[in-house]
Amino acid sequence: PKFFFSEDSRSGPVRRFTPDPDLVVPITDPNAYEMIQTGYDHEYLVLEPNEESGRTGNFRWSQSREEGETSTSTYHQSVEGITCVDGVLILSTKRSRELIFLNLDSLTYFVNNPVRDQFQGEPDSVTSLYKTGENANGNNILFITEETDAPDGFFSGVHGLEEATGNFFPVLKAIGYSERDEISGVALSPDKAHMYVAIQDEGVILDVFRADGLGFDAPFDGIDYAA
Repeated sequence: PKFFFSEDSRSGPVRRFTPDPDLVVPITDPNAYEMIQTGYDHEYLVLEPNEESGRTGNFRWSQSREEGETSTSTYHQSVEGITCVDGVLILSTKRSRELIFLNLDSLTYFVNNPVRDQFQGEPDSVTSLYKTGENANGNNILFITEETDAPDGFFSGVHGLEEATGNFFPVLKAIGYSERDEISGVALSPDKAHMYVAIQDEGVILDVFRADGLGFDAPFDGIDYAA
């Protein structure tokens, strides 16, 4: 297995840990933490863009922390959100307000910037909804939380990005809870009917559900959400 970690700083590199095979145990094992504490290979993400803007290119993993820090400060400052879906590592960058998609098999990447124009604040955590059952249509959804220090009257929210269509849409604004605050996490119930949203400074977890009774894996077209 591989483990990936982000660091929310301008030069903090994205890290990849490869544990010693002799220490690999199920993640539910009480000693699972030892896999990333001892006996591992420790590498840093380095982007190699095909163009000056850095929108597409290749990437590699380097054992040089300096290389990783240089790549971070140049192309992807302040990575916080991180998730992996079907062999693609997805990062959210707070400084440039972008999403970076890294194909772990082909070692290529591209940058998507829907959050730049839609967010009042910065992207924070990233959670994937992989559609199954009657709603399985290949159109998986990324849920991206928001951190904002915008002026009074602006509230953090959760936004969605459909994988197949590229459609970017607001899911909710936590009005009354997260003014100049951070939504630091989002999770879904097993039946996808409830979304749990953590608001950092308030110390509050919201249980959000759709007024139409559908799950969060059902289509979002034409629906306005608020919490």
